[in-house]
This record gives sequence, structure tokens and C-alpha cells, in this order.
Amino acid sequence: MDPFKTPPPPEGEHIDIQRDDVVEVWAKRLGVTAEEVRDAVRAVGDEARKVEEYLSGGGARTA
Repeated sequence: MDPFKTPPPPEGEHIDIQRDDVVEVWAKRLGVTAEEVRDAVRAVGDEARKVEEYLSGGGARTA
């Protein structure tokens, strides 16, 4: 494992939108842009499960 790369957080973790590397991991995992991850965290909080639900259509998204 590369000590300079942050592995994806385990399930139930929180998404720290202050860390670009963490946001990028979640964006790739969820198939969205980094900005969409940040917007989702701002909308529903930083709990990964809630962000995933929001981005998968379980929350009120605006285009």
C-alpha cells in the first residue's frame, strides 16, 4: 500500500470535504463529480451513507 494515498474510508464513515483526496475517492466510488459530493455533504451532512442515498436519488437534488 502506498503510504501517501488515502484508502477509501470504511462504510459508515464521514466524508471530509476539506480533503480533496477523500472527496475524489468518494466521487469515483459514487460516479459523480467532486463538486456533487461537496454539494451533497452540504445538503445532508457528512455521513457517507446519507450522501450516497442523496446522490442515488433518495434526496432532493436540483439540477
